[in-house]
Amino acid sequence: MEEMLGLDAPFIVATVIKVRGSAVAKPGAKAIIDGEGRPVFGWVGGGCVESFVCAEAKEALEAGAPRVIVADLEDELSGVGLPCGGVMEIFIEPVIPRRRVRVSGESAAAHAASEMLERIGFAVSRGSPDEIESGSLIIKEESLAGDGARAGAGLDTGGASAAEIALSVVAEWLAVTRGASTRPLQESRMGAPVAAFESLDERVTNPLLVIIGHSNITEELAWLASRLGWRVFVDSASAVQESYPAGVDIVRDDADFSRLPANSEAAVIVATHHKGDHLAIERALDAGAWYVGLIASAHRSKLVRAMLEDSLEMDAPLHRLRTPSGLDLGATTPAEIALSIMSEVLACFHGRTGHR
Repeated sequence: MEEMLGLDAPFIVATVIKVRGSAVAKPGAKAIIDGEGRPVFGWVGGGCVESFVCAEAKEALEAGAPRVIVADLEDELSGVGLPCGGVMEIFIEPVIPRRRVRVSGESAAAHAASEMLERIGFAVSRGSPDEIESGSLIIKEESLAGDGARAGAGLDTGGASAAEIALSVVAEWLAVTRGASTRPLQESRMGAPVAAFESLDERVTNPLLVIIGHSNITEELAWLASRLGWRVFVDSASAVQESYPAGVDIVRDDADFSRLPANSEAAVIVATHHKGDHLAIERALDAGAWYVGLIASAHRSKLVRAMLEDSLEMDAPLHRLRTPSGLDLGATTPAEIALSIMSEVLACFHGRTGHR
């Protein structure tokens, strides 16, 4: 497998996970299949079994998702063609190497972009644009200097510092690679319009991100916010200091959210994933937080929003709420989801759209 990973080409690992009846391969047997559907190492069965597994493996790779397949060896007509008298269950796992990105330039923004790209799973190398390989991205020095909007690089987040501009460029790159819209998730997933935010960057000089809940996403979110120079506060009984950057304040005994520092300088992200979500949002809105976002599925977002509309006053500041939180970057991993959320928070902070 190490050799296949070194080739920087996608491949598939097929593993026999269960056998019923008579079958030549036993549980735990593995085979590696290349991107063209050809076996290159190992064995999970010969003849029709191998052809069946290779065909399914190629389909799984094209779909980009693992699957469990069943090779029926009992039925010669409708099965895989070998009446051996058994049934095999085989786990098909596509392995897609990290996409390579080459970052050129020695500016602070170029270094920040490299860190963020590595954080979301890209294989980053540094060097001259003359050394670039086909299919990789060049982030040039001039793309990351000065105003991101004037430079023509990145999403419209209004970023001014090196880290903010880097965030907008990395977010755009992720959206481009995934074919995503960069629209707010509240619009793209729920069809619910969002209100424009007034720029706060001149009135709030030391912005605060308050995170309610603990998960891999919140850890990544805290890392990004700290990288941007924001203060970070985490309210969760399960959070541990070692999981967060130095300087992050953590409170563990605040079941009723009474200790939230959610004032007019704070953006609040609710990531508790439980029935108290609407209570945390109410507390944050009542405290004057300028942005409140919920990490949740579209279905849960609709439920929580409906509860809030029923419980809050008619003039409640629901225009400050984004459910679910984040921009549509095609994010799937915790680090990518955190990037999508922080991109929207930053755009709202500067009163920008977040669009490409």
